[in-house]
Amino acid sequence: MQDAAPLQLHTVEVDQPLAAANRLLAGLHLALAAAAIAHRARRPQHLTLAAADLALLFLWLLSQAPMLRPVSRAAFPGRLSRPALPAVDVMVVTADPDKEPAVKVMNTVLSAMALDYPGARLAVYLSDDAGSPLTLLAARKAYAFATAWVPFCRKYRVQCPCPDKFFSGNDDDQIGGGDHREYDELADDRIRVKNMYDRFKEDVEEAMNDGALSQIWTKAARQDHDAHVEIIADEPGGSNGDSGGFDDEDAMPLLVYVSREKRPAWPHHFKAGALNALLRVSSLVSNAPYVLVLDCDMYCNTRSSILEAMCFHLDSRGRHADDLAFVQFPQMFHNLSGSDIYANELRSIFSTRWKGLDGLRGPILSGTGFCVKRDAVYGAQPASSQDQFSSMEVGELKARFGHSNGHVASLRRSWSTIARDVLPEDATFLASCAYETGTKWGEEASSETRIHSRSIMPLPSIHGHVT
Repeated sequence: MQDAAPLQLHTVEVDQPLAAANRLLAGLHLALAAAAIAHRARRPQHLTLAAADLALLFLWLLSQAPMLRPVSRAAFPGRLSRPALPAVDVMVVTADPDKEPAVKVMNTVLSAMALDYPGARLAVYLSDDAGSPLTLLAARKAYAFATAWVPFCRKYRVQCPCPDKFFSGNDDDQIGGGDHREYDELADDRIRVKNMYDRFKEDVEEAMNDGALSQIWTKAARQDHDAHVEIIADEPGGSNGDSGGFDDEDAMPLLVYVSREKRPAWPHHFKAGALNALLRVSSLVSNAPYVLVLDCDMYCNTRSSILEAMCFHLDSRGRHADDLAFVQFPQMFHNLSGSDIYANELRSIFSTRWKGLDGLRGPILSGTGFCVKRDAVYGAQPASSQDQFSSMEVGELKARFGHSNGHVASLRRSWSTIARDVLPEDATFLASCAYETGTKWGEEASSETRIHSRSIMPLPSIHGHVT
């Protein structure tokens, strides 16, 4: 008896009306431009202008490639087998709580922790480049609130996992379908969780106005501080205790605070350097095969964001499943002016250009809102990195990835369980500013590497704040 064929997890269709309109306009533009250039070429005194027009026409032709084959995609998360889902690490980066308020950053963290994904296979990492005690305090309080927020989202199937968005909207629009209205405790639970969220915001805002804290955390300290890694979790035996296994759907996702070492004399490479440190530290703790990267002001707009990305990564029926490196979500924005005269919504990019690039080899990496294979960031070939790195000598791996035995060992093992007993000195060593010296980080194995594999763009699931 043969096994049933795997279900198709996503579909892709060429937008024929839009493609026909784009091609018609491109042909008309080309004909008019060619006529104008031919007219100028007849006069010797206009040959220089004709040559300039030809150069501009060539550049314009190159820009038309994303317009000729726009596609639309649809994902079917309900067809995924939840017991077979791989682990995912969510990485959120922030740099300055003065410019990026801690409450908004924690809303992004909370939206990631409340995603519709097995909690035992989800870990959230927060990179604080400023090493701010305020951000660390806010992360601890955010986890305490998450112990109520995450179960609330799971119980009532909240659609948008960002608490600030949820409590400012209409319950009927935010609660998922089903018989939730039969729950007598829904109203009481909402009030209870809302009160907890208000207390959380008040505590963080009170800490922001604490003068003693600002005296300790000076501008000089933001660029000159030691590494600090803290795993924020329940006590053993709690909802996120060590008793949770791989199949624990109701486990609390792990939250890890990472502040890499920064020194004035060492280049830190901004966001790319922060992601490099998160990749290394996470390899000791969770080492998930997939990584979702979010800016601190780009929260998840729907709880199914990771599931939608997995529909593309795990679809064995896709033509390019093996060489798919990352799934790039388009971005949505709120708090925009009605006219949007400065085009902050970036509609021409996400609604036009990227749909066309998706019909070629996929959109470019935008720096946020993408779900990437860890192997691709490490510079591995589309085939499994386990075989590739296992065949390399330890010395060669250390020359490429650094001298951490734990990090090198993670390259040769697949995800098994989240390790909460990581030694602090091992994690801080990976987050030190001198770790990348003499290695290939930033060249062949890092978030700065050019990824030469295929990418795709699904439906918008990442929401941005514009203030």
